[in-house]
Amino acid sequence: MYVRDPWGSFWEYSADIDYVGAGTEWPGGNHPPEDSLYLWGPDVPAYFFENAET
Repeated sequence: MYVRDPWGSFWEYSADIDYVGAGTEWPGGNHPPEDSLYLWGPDVPAYFFENAET
């Protein structure tokens, strides 16, 4: 869930995050942009990607 703060930026709230213990091998990945934000829900508005703090 994303919430806009008073300055126009977004805060992300999430639950049920995967736990990766210390010393665990976790391979990095090169994900295509269309799969890197999320896989469901409506398209995000263009201003979602703008830096509101500049």
